Amino acid sequence: MVVAAGRNMVLGIVLVSCMSACASLDVFQSPEERVAQRSQERLDALMARDMEKAFSFLSPAFRKTTTWQRYSAKYAGVTNWRGATVESVACQVDKCDVVVAIRYEMVRPKVENTRTREEVWIEVDGQWYIYAR
Repeated sequence: MVVAAGRNMVLGIVLVSCMSACASLDVFQSPEERVAQRSQERLDALMARDMEKAFSFLSPAFRKTTTWQRYSAKYAGVTNWRGATVESVACQVDKCDVVVAIRYEMVRPKVENTRTREEVWIEVDGQWYIYAR
């Protein structure tokens, strides 16, 4: 009886450890949660002006066609960004539509504004990437 209780306790500890590991590996996250997290990480990289990291969120096919330096030219205005957040994510099988809100400061007149942008994220080999157009 004591041996069985000890075995159950060990089994419980192993089960909890496995569940924690799975949670940290995003096994229990929905596609919407995974895409929202990756999209926010990309926005955070853009805000930090870490263009190489932001570039890593682009689909592998797109990354083969350009360099991160060329890609970063599209985001020259990021220096005016004051905030960027994921507003919504709606997924289908291997495609998600994401709406992000960019808060930025206009130079003249010195006014802060917010604009939403729509992004498309696609799943490639089990990972989600922004689909650049």
